[in-house]
Amino acid sequence: MHTAQLLTAYDQQVRGSFSNRLPASWTASSDGPLTRCHTHQGGFVLAEDGLHAWTRAEIDQLVERTVEHYEDISFEWKTFSHDNPEIVASLLAHGFTPDDPETLILGDVQTLTGPELNTGGQPPVHLRVGTVDDLASVARIEEEVWNDSWDWFVPEMTARLSADDPTHLVLAEDKGTGQVVAAGWLVPMPGTVVAGLWGGSTLESYRGRGIYRAIVRARANEAARRDVEILQVDASDDSRPILESLGLTAVGTTTPYRHN
Repeated sequence: MHTAQLLTAYDQQVRGSFSNRLPASWTASSDGPLTRCHTHQGGFVLAEDGLHAWTRAEIDQLVERTVEHYEDISFEWKTFSHDNPEIVASLLAHGFTPDDPETLILGDVQTLTGPELNTGGQPPVHLRVGTVDDLASVARIEEEVWNDSWDWFVPEMTARLSADDPTHLVLAEDKGTGQVVAAGWLVPMPGTVVAGLWGGSTLESYRGRGIYRAIVRARANEAARRDVEILQVDASDDSRPILESLGLTAVGTTTPYRHN
């Protein structure tokens, strides 16, 4: 699929179905195409289209209603580089601050499956499917990698692992010590042909040894087993070149804007 086709599929299927496939632990309400959620991490806001037909005054009113909705709760508004630029202008004018942008990467699941995928040799780990019992260990890895609190991770992932179409957690364990050194998870998006590659974090001392690639492949194989057609990643600067080298496509950026 070409870049434009991938981006159209993402907007129609992933963003367009967002309000219908929220985790059971989230609560949400709508304001036109905007969905406002309460999650284990605080508030999360997503517009199911790019608001291209909206004027600046209309967007300002939407932003103001959203700030009032959350009162004194911190929340994140997820933006995309191909949306109406007045969204970002309005968020900045209302006191929001941007986090680091991530690259929106999409691609055909078949690109990442099969023996032709080069995982960079034999990583010094073995992979296995994770369970609820592993979540505390994964949270510790994520906190070390990202230098941030992941207190929300265990309750939210517990719910995702027990969903009707469950998240698929993949762990990498050191072959010698048995220590969990990397993790990533495949997040299905029910009602779509898309699934997300989330997590994908590796302890610093284990990087550059093919572990991330191996976890990507394991999740892609599971996605293919579930008849997923397109994989989606909000990629950091570290993972973007690896994913592009594997055949996935950068189609734009996504930036969270926070209101505290």
